[in-house]
Amino acid sequence: ARQVLEHQYGLCRALRDREVNYFDFWLQAQRREVKVKMLRELSEIAFNNCIKPQSDAYTLMVVRLAAISKDKSRLEEWLDLYPEENRDDFTQTAIPEYVFEQQLQRLSQSPTFHFPFNAVDASNAIIYDNEKKLMEALSETVIREPYIQGLIPPP
Repeated sequence: ARQVLEHQYGLCRALRDREVNYFDFWLQAQRREVKVKMLRELSEIAFNNCIKPQSDAYTLMVVRLAAISKDKSRLEEWLDLYPEENRDDFTQTAIPEYVFEQQLQRLSQSPTFHFPFNAVDASNAIIYDNEKKLMEALSETVIREPYIQGLIPPP
Protein backbone atom coordinates (compact mmCIF):
# COMPACT_ATOMS: atom_id res chain seq x y z
CA ALA A 1 0.00 0.00 0.00
CA ARG A 2 2.87 2.34 0.74
CA GLN A 3 4.54 1.68 -2.61
CA VAL A 4 1.25 2.28 -4.42
CA LEU A 5 0.82 5.56 -2.50
CA GLU A 6 4.37 6.66 -3.30
CA HIS A 7 3.84 5.85 -6.98
CA GLN A 8 0.60 7.86 -7.07
CA TYR A 9 2.33 10.69 -5.23
CA GLY A 10 4.89 10.82 -8.05
CA LEU A 11 2.17 10.81 -10.71
CA CYS A 12 0.35 13.66 -8.96
CA ARG A 13 3.56 15.68 -8.69
CA ALA A 14 4.11 15.16 -12.42
CA LEU A 15 0.67 16.64 -13.15
CA ARG A 16 1.95 19.95 -11.82
CA ASP A 17 4.03 20.34 -14.98
CA ARG A 18 1.05 20.39 -17.34
CA GLU A 19 0.17 23.49 -19.37
CA VAL A 20 -2.51 25.49 -17.56
CA ASN A 21 -4.43 28.71 -18.22
CA TYR A 22 -4.92 30.18 -14.73
CA PHE A 23 -7.24 33.01 -15.69
CA ASP A 24 -10.48 33.31 -13.71
CA PHE A 25 -12.50 36.55 -13.65
CA TRP A 26 -13.48 36.26 -10.00
CA LEU A 27 -10.00 35.34 -8.81
CA GLN A 28 -8.30 38.04 -10.90
CA ALA A 29 -10.59 40.67 -9.34
CA GLN A 30 -9.64 39.83 -5.75
CA ARG A 31 -7.13 41.50 -3.49
CA ARG A 32 -3.67 40.00 -3.18
CA GLU A 33 -4.26 38.28 0.19
CA VAL A 34 -7.38 36.55 -1.14
CA LYS A 35 -5.49 35.31 -4.19
CA VAL A 36 -2.60 34.00 -2.08
CA LYS A 37 -4.87 32.16 0.34
CA MET A 38 -7.05 30.78 -2.44
CA LEU A 39 -4.10 29.44 -4.43
CA ARG A 40 -2.60 27.85 -1.32
CA GLU A 41 -5.83 26.06 -0.48
CA LEU A 42 -6.61 25.06 -4.07
CA SER A 43 -3.15 23.53 -4.42
CA GLU A 44 -3.58 21.51 -1.24
CA ILE A 45 -7.08 20.32 -2.18
CA ALA A 46 -6.04 19.29 -5.71
CA PHE A 47 -3.04 17.31 -4.51
CA ASN A 48 -4.91 15.63 -1.66
CA ASN A 49 -7.74 14.63 -4.02
CA CYS A 50 -5.22 13.18 -6.45
CA ILE A 51 -3.72 10.83 -3.84
CA LYS A 52 -6.92 10.23 -1.82
CA PRO A 53 -7.73 6.62 -2.81
CA GLN A 54 -4.15 5.47 -2.27
CA SER A 55 -3.82 7.52 0.91
CA ASP A 56 -7.03 6.04 2.30
CA ALA A 57 -5.84 2.51 1.47
CA TYR A 58 -2.51 3.11 3.19
CA THR A 59 -4.26 4.61 6.22
CA LEU A 60 -6.43 1.51 6.50
CA MET A 61 -3.34 -0.72 6.28
CA VAL A 62 -1.43 1.09 9.04
CA VAL A 63 -4.54 1.03 11.27
CA ARG A 64 -4.90 -2.72 10.68
CA LEU A 65 -1.19 -3.26 11.31
CA ALA A 66 -1.42 -1.34 14.60
CA ALA A 67 -4.51 -3.30 15.66
CA ILE A 68 -3.03 -6.71 14.84
CA SER A 69 0.57 -6.20 15.95
CA LYS A 70 -0.09 -3.73 18.80
CA ASP A 71 2.82 -1.73 17.33
CA LYS A 72 1.55 1.80 16.74
CA SER A 73 4.81 3.30 15.47
CA ARG A 74 3.85 3.29 11.75
CA LEU A 75 0.40 4.65 12.55
CA GLU A 76 1.89 7.45 14.65
CA GLU A 77 4.40 8.29 11.89
CA TRP A 78 1.53 8.47 9.39
CA LEU A 79 -0.62 10.62 11.67
CA ASP A 80 2.28 13.00 12.30
CA LEU A 81 2.19 13.93 8.61
CA TYR A 82 -1.28 15.44 9.06
CA PRO A 83 -1.25 18.68 11.05
CA GLU A 84 -4.32 19.49 13.06
CA GLU A 85 -6.60 21.92 11.30
CA ASN A 86 -6.65 25.23 13.09
CA ARG A 87 -9.64 27.32 12.02
CA ASP A 88 -8.40 30.20 14.21
CA ASP A 89 -5.60 30.52 11.65
CA PHE A 90 -8.10 31.60 8.96
CA THR A 91 -6.42 34.58 7.37
CA GLN A 92 -8.80 37.51 7.37
CA THR A 93 -9.59 38.43 3.82
CA ALA A 94 -11.46 41.28 2.24
CA ILE A 95 -14.43 39.00 1.56
CA PRO A 96 -16.75 37.03 3.88
CA GLU A 97 -15.62 33.50 4.69
CA TYR A 98 -18.75 31.92 3.16
CA VAL A 99 -18.03 33.67 -0.19
CA PHE A 100 -14.43 32.46 -0.02
CA GLU A 101 -15.64 28.89 0.65
CA GLN A 102 -18.15 29.02 -2.24
CA GLN A 103 -15.47 30.20 -4.65
CA LEU A 104 -12.99 27.68 -3.28
CA GLN A 105 -15.52 24.93 -4.01
CA ARG A 106 -16.23 26.27 -7.50
CA LEU A 107 -12.59 26.71 -8.44
CA SER A 108 -11.55 23.33 -7.01
CA GLN A 109 -13.99 21.69 -9.45
CA SER A 110 -12.73 23.65 -12.46
CA PRO A 111 -10.40 21.91 -14.96
CA THR A 112 -7.63 24.33 -14.05
CA PHE A 113 -7.57 23.70 -10.31
CA HIS A 114 -9.12 20.22 -10.00
CA PHE A 115 -5.84 18.46 -10.74
CA PRO A 116 -2.50 19.27 -9.11
CA PHE A 117 -0.99 22.44 -10.53
CA ASN A 118 2.22 24.39 -10.11
CA ALA A 119 1.41 26.91 -7.36
CA VAL A 120 4.41 29.10 -8.22
CA ASP A 121 3.34 29.36 -11.87
CA ALA A 122 -0.24 30.10 -10.78
CA SER A 123 0.97 32.75 -8.38
CA ASN A 124 3.15 34.35 -11.03
CA ALA A 125 0.27 34.37 -13.52
CA ILE A 126 -2.46 35.54 -11.15
CA ILE A 127 -0.70 37.75 -8.62
CA TYR A 128 2.66 39.00 -9.83
CA ASP A 129 1.79 39.34 -13.50
CA ASN A 130 -1.05 41.73 -12.62
CA GLU A 131 1.20 43.76 -10.32
CA LYS A 132 3.87 43.88 -13.02
CA LYS A 133 1.33 45.04 -15.63
CA LEU A 134 0.03 47.70 -13.24
CA MET A 135 3.55 49.02 -12.55
CA GLU A 136 4.37 49.07 -16.28
CA ALA A 137 1.17 51.00 -17.06
CA LEU A 138 1.89 53.41 -14.21
CA SER A 139 5.47 53.95 -15.42
CA GLU A 140 4.31 54.67 -18.97
CA THR A 141 1.69 57.12 -17.69
CA VAL A 142 4.22 58.94 -15.50
CA ILE A 143 6.55 59.30 -18.48
CA ARG A 144 3.78 60.59 -20.78
CA GLU A 145 1.87 62.66 -18.21
CA PRO A 146 4.28 63.44 -15.34
CA TYR A 147 2.08 66.15 -13.82
CA ILE A 148 -1.00 64.05 -13.03
CA GLN A 149 -1.51 64.31 -9.27
CA GLY A 150 -1.24 61.12 -7.25
CA LEU A 151 0.84 59.11 -9.72
CA ILE A 152 4.06 59.82 -7.90
CA PRO A 153 3.92 59.52 -4.12
CA PRO A 154 5.05 62.62 -2.21
CA PRO A 155 8.63 62.57 -0.86
